[in-house]
Amino acid sequence: MLERVCFLTNYNQYQSKRHFTKELSKAFEEEGVESTIFDVEDPQFRKMPHFKIHQASPDLTISFNSFVPSADGKYLWEQLKIPHLSILVDPALYYMDMVAAPYSIVSVVDRSDVEGIKSFGKQNVFFLPHGASRELAEEKAEEKEFDVVFIGSCYDYLSLRERWQEELTKGEVSLLEESIEIFLNDNVTPLHAALAVALSNQNISPKEIDFMQIFRYLDIYTRGLDRIRLIRSIKDAKVHVFGGSCEGDIFPYRGWQDYLSDMANVTVHNPVDYEESHRILKRSRISLNSSPFFKTGSHERLFVPPLLGALVVANDTVYTRKEFIDGRDIILYPPKGWSHMNDRINAVLKDPTSLEGMVRLAKEKVLQNHTWNHRARTIKEIIPKLLTTIAS
Repeated sequence: MLERVCFLTNYNQYQSKRHFTKELSKAFEEEGVESTIFDVEDPQFRKMPHFKIHQASPDLTISFNSFVPSADGKYLWEQLKIPHLSILVDPALYYMDMVAAPYSIVSVVDRSDVEGIKSFGKQNVFFLPHGASRELAEEKAEEKEFDVVFIGSCYDYLSLRERWQEELTKGEVSLLEESIEIFLNDNVTPLHAALAVALSNQNISPKEIDFMQIFRYLDIYTRGLDRIRLIRSIKDAKVHVFGGSCEGDIFPYRGWQDYLSDMANVTVHNPVDYEESHRILKRSRISLNSSPFFKTGSHERLFVPPLLGALVVANDTVYTRKEFIDGRDIILYPPKGWSHMNDRINAVLKDPTSLEGMVRLAKEKVLQNHTWNHRARTIKEIIPKLLTTIAS
């Protein structure tokens, strides 16, 4: 039984992790679990992290995504000998070292990652899509200023392709390009499976390549392509893009302006932090959610906009089909179906009453199934069962 949890948080682009931490911590308190938050970048915490956490006496420590291990290769929770839950926000393959660490439990936002991790013989994993704060639904409605918004980073997929043409062998390029086509062609096949199918088709052993390098190219390239094709498909409605370029050494040169400057109906704004994005969504009619990398799960961008009065346009996936109904409470675009979106968005914008009805239905579903309180209850139920599976 969970009685006390301790959250560890730190910086990430747009400060979303700190915001998620605050919302889930509040949900735990409302569900009867004591919760403490420590920011690992706080100088006072850094002076004595072990003492601070032991003083809080948690049954479980929690963080969104991961932390870099210390110089000896151990994570903080290993040193503390307290079970730790890492709530992942990206594909799990990036964090397999953490999955294997003592005292570690991970939740994933895509069900396919549960199967992937268990195939390595690890049982310390469960499915946990992100959620939305139910308090958002109580905020006062605001006048709609933006017809369509996209809030997020630009992944420079064209420069990435130029980069791998220089770095990879011809065989690896062929493998990667087949993986891209497999992944983009349906709404079922996850990233790692697309790469595995391409390996099998080309009779290549995973040991013959740098699997993670190819996987990362596949992930980042398809993210960038889908976002830009979606935005560029909208020819009539005014689209407002809020975001910068992605952080990290793999991300090269071009930003939103480079990809969208020729589109008179698109305005690119400076990036905003997570809390400001909520204020923008309250003034928006439609929110674009391009997330091709999650086909059997979702992060919060599927759930937050309806609570703030915006209709979601999202990838047609196994998960979105299960949770929503296309044309009733969401607009879904099929794999490579960008060309259909201009007419569909025009139709919805021309019928404000229908749009408002769709948002209302989506809002009801989110409040019934997808708040952070729902996620806190899931964690309370699952963690005691998983504690017997982790190494100690």
